Amino acid sequence: MNRSTITLIACMILMAMLGSVFVFPIFLAPWEEMLGAFRAEVSSILSVSMIAATVGLFIGHRVYQRVSPPIFTATVCLVSAVGIVLSGWGTSVLPLWIGYGLLFGGANGIGYGFTIQVAAQALPGRKGFAIGITAASYAAGMGLSPPLMSAALDVGGISAAMNWLAVTFIATGILVATLLRYSGATFTPEPRSEEMKPVKGANGTEAVLWLGYGAGAAAGVMAIGHSAGIVAAAGGDAAFAGPAVNASGYMLGGLLAGWLADRFSVRTLLSALPLLTAVVLLLLAQGGSVNYVLGCLAMIGFSYGALVVAYPTAVVHYFGILSAGRIYGRVCISWGFAGFLAPWFAGYLFDQSGGYNTALTVAAGTAVASALAVRMLPKTGVTDGMAPVTETPS
Repeated sequence: MNRSTITLIACMILMAMLGSVFVFPIFLAPWEEMLGAFRAEVSSILSVSMIAATVGLFIGHRVYQRVSPPIFTATVCLVSAVGIVLSGWGTSVLPLWIGYGLLFGGANGIGYGFTIQVAAQALPGRKGFAIGITAASYAAGMGLSPPLMSAALDVGGISAAMNWLAVTFIATGILVATLLRYSGATFTPEPRSEEMKPVKGANGTEAVLWLGYGAGAAAGVMAIGHSAGIVAAAGGDAAFAGPAVNASGYMLGGLLAGWLADRFSVRTLLSALPLLTAVVLLLLAQGGSVNYVLGCLAMIGFSYGALVVAYPTAVVHYFGILSAGRIYGRVCISWGFAGFLAPWFAGYLFDQSGGYNTALTVAAGTAVASALAVRMLPKTGVTDGMAPVTETPS
């Protein structure tokens, strides 16, 4: 097994653990009961986590090269574990905002951005595949953590479930750091600005990616962040079923999107995926049996998983691998706004209407807006994927 493959495997393992942040829907009802709070207030915990993740993505490129990849990944896992333990001990919203939100969310974002960059640099000739399989591994955590955490929740309550997750993060940090040290993985920083290649119209391209990603992510997160509640509203009694099928679809979408991005137009992919999301959201809003709802959630997970792979791939396509960390960090601000507002807004609409139909319909409209926005993207990207670029306006 060559060193690039070992690096990729390490990235996949870390991403699988980071995906466990979306186990949040499992704790939605227990935290509501414990805190005596409305759904919108509890949903704000995930919102804080998403905005912290965005900050991590935004500042990440400034710190990625400060320490070696083994130390960096071990630190990400340690901070995640501390935040998780704190949220397990919390008996009010504030420690949950700090633990699950700021610490776990922040480490999640900075770790996600770093892992995507290391994977893409490990296989520059197959960057779509590398980004796709790494991002799809994020969904493995989304899929595996709900049933495991649900079992821990049943046995020992919130604190026991969180402690179990924290211990798993510590073990993962040790394993991933060992693999990266053995593979000799490195992170190549972006060169100085005077060495960068100017690209005409790059500012406009970045703005369109910002709008498209924010709207597309908001549509997906409004459903994914409330998947357990949506299944319960349909009469389902397995709390982890919604998040689990979301994650299964996410993983498949991520894998397929990476493969497609290496073969077809990124622009077409970015417009087709939110349109698929819009159609499925409208179908889900009509209601149906538990199996029907689970099928819709799986499709939403698929399109969302494909979307979060397609956007970093698009950034690499338009700006090159070495500039991708900086540009993607800025584009992800829109994802953070979506993650901050969408779960809370869906919870607010649920509290006002007593159901999810209105929230799902609004989400569908947001997805259509994303599809329309990305039609303004250029048809071609940079010719040299390893050449860093500046955002020279047209």
